[in-house]
Formats: sequence, structure tokens, C-alpha cells
Amino acid sequence: QCMAKNEPLNIQSVIQLDRLKGYLYIEAYNSAHLKQAIEGIYGLRFGLYKQKMVPIEEMTDVFRVIKNVAQIMPNSWVRFKRGLYRDDLAHVQSFDPIKSVATVKFLPRIDYSKLGDSNSKSKEKQYRFRPIAAIFDRDKAQNVGADVIAEGGYLVCKGRRFKRGFLIKRIHVSSLVTEGITPTLNELEIFNMTLEASDVGYTVTSLADHMLAVGDIVQVIEGELMNLLGLVISIDAETVLVQPNHTELKDPIRFGFKELIKYFKVGDHVKIIRGQNRGESGLVVRVENNQVIILSDVSIKEIKAFSRDIQLCTEKSISYDNLGKFTIHDFVQVDNQTIGVVVGIDGESISVLDQYEKILKT
Repeated sequence: QCMAKNEPLNIQSVIQLDRLKGYLYIEAYNSAHLKQAIEGIYGLRFGLYKQKMVPIEEMTDVFRVIKNVAQIMPNSWVRFKRGLYRDDLAHVQSFDPIKSVATVKFLPRIDYSKLGDSNSKSKEKQYRFRPIAAIFDRDKAQNVGADVIAEGGYLVCKGRRFKRGFLIKRIHVSSLVTEGITPTLNELEIFNMTLEASDVGYTVTSLADHMLAVGDIVQVIEGELMNLLGLVISIDAETVLVQPNHTELKDPIRFGFKELIKYFKVGDHVKIIRGQNRGESGLVVRVENNQVIILSDVSIKEIKAFSRDIQLCTEKSISYDNLGKFTIHDFVQVDNQTIGVVVGIDGESISVLDQYEKILKT
């Protein structure tokens, strides 16, 4: 209409954004020019009586161009691309698609020896070595002089927020790997273990006191007696009494829970007492840090478990099919010309290794 009347509009631009439904942005020098532009347009009639000036600090957000970035869903998994946490797993808490920023939860890497030094550089990239990823230990932080305060359900230390031992941080999506992420069993158990703890000030101690039992073989991992082996003979609320396996140490010694881990060696027959493979037994074939690799008695496959989740045992697991007729290592006849041994059972399905070294599913 204005073109037909040869009356140009006194506005600079009109912007409508799909991500902001119900809003129309008009760039004009004053409200009179704005009203002139929308007069006679039925869908904008209410704008003649009510307009709102966009605050200067929000104007750049209106013109922000959103690139095609991966849409990250809450409760999904991501990994870091670079820096101190490169390849570390993180759990997505929330995602801002406009700013392309995700709030994630992950295991912190903290050098406690430098945490209490007010003169040390605080930037994570200043670390000369990569600290071990572990649950935040409030006691260690306070012992080196770092202030730890409770604030809104979080523990705050040196400007970093922790919840149940995990570091909570906002990360731009460009710094994250968002596709094809498959957490390992080790990683999943760490995250699930901590989610079960209700105390915001969670430390390893709060769970460790339920993971040792009288009769367990343990190894000292902290202090002057590091690597000492011994037998647990009693447990109270705060300490474990251990009989050392050492020629020069005859008397029992008390240790804190955090100073001990269960000890297993190759060839031990063990049983998994908690976790995804609870109830299975097998032989220890490797020990890697705090993780034990077990050759299952049932499936003859390797299973990974934390040392805290297994114990020594003498009995073996036995698996039957749904009808209770067959179990692992039974010799069976498949047909008139085929015989074999049962090597796997999954509900109603049975895997048989025949005389030709082929696996048959029946």
C-alpha cells in the first residue's frame, strides 16, 4: 500500500524469529514510525496500543545467528574434545539451544597439592601433568587450606561447583563430542554409584564402609605402609582392623576405609556381589588398577568389575535354560548327525559348539 501511494515506511527492518514465537521485531527511530508501519494490519492491531522497546543488552541476542549444531538432550552422554578433560565422559544436565551451551556433570581432575595455594594459577590448562579423574574429596581440599562452602545444594571450592562429588560446568557444544558416545561399564558404574548417594558432601568414604567384610584380603593404598597386604579381622564405624601379611608386622593395625582396597590376584575364584553381573562367578585373569577382569564360569566370556564389587568364593554359578533341562557344558545331540556342548544360554535360546567347531543356536 505504501509503495502504491509512494509513501516509504520510516522503519529500517522487520525481523521474525522461529525460535521466538509470537514476537515481531521492528527497527525504527521512534514509536510513531512503528505505528505507521503496522497500521491497517489486522494481526498486529494490538501493537498500536502496546509496544516494548528491546533493552540494548538484549539486541545482539535478537540478531544472533544459530548455526546447525547438534541438539543435545538432557540425560545424554558426551565426551570432551580437548584440554584437561579430553576424552572424559560427561552427563548432560541441561542444554541451551540458543547459546549452544550444555550444563554437564563429570569427574573432576584436581591437583590437591596446588588447590590451597593462593599464588598458583587457577586455570586448568596450567597443569603440567594430568591429575587423576576422581570424586571430589572435601576433606582433602580443606586439609590443604582450600575453602569449601555449601551453596544452594552444591559444594563450592575455588569458584567450581560440585554436586555429589561431580564437577558441574557449562560447556559450549563445540568443545564436546555428542554423537556415537558409548560409556564403558566402568564409567557407568561410577556415575550410577554416585547417583545413589544422597549426601551432597559425598566422598569415597561414605560408600567404602559398606564394601569390605571380615575375611577380605586388602591392600593399603595410602600412607607409609602403601602396598602392604593383610586380612580384615574386624570392622567398626570408622576403621578397619587388619592383620598384616608381613614377617616383621605381627600385631593388627587399624586403617581408615579410604586407605584400603580389596586385593585379588590372577587365578583367584571370585563372585560378583553387586552391579550388572551380580551373582556370576569366575576366575580372575587380569587386574588393571582397581578393575578386575573375570572369566565367567557360565558364559566363558570376560567380565569387568570393580574390586569392591567382588569377593572370593568357592562355589560356581550355574545357568539353566527356561525349561530347566540344560546347563553350561552339557553334552547334547542336536540331530542324528550333530552333537556338541552347550556354551551359552539366553532364556529359551541355547548356543551349542558342534563337532565341526561351529556355534549353533537352537
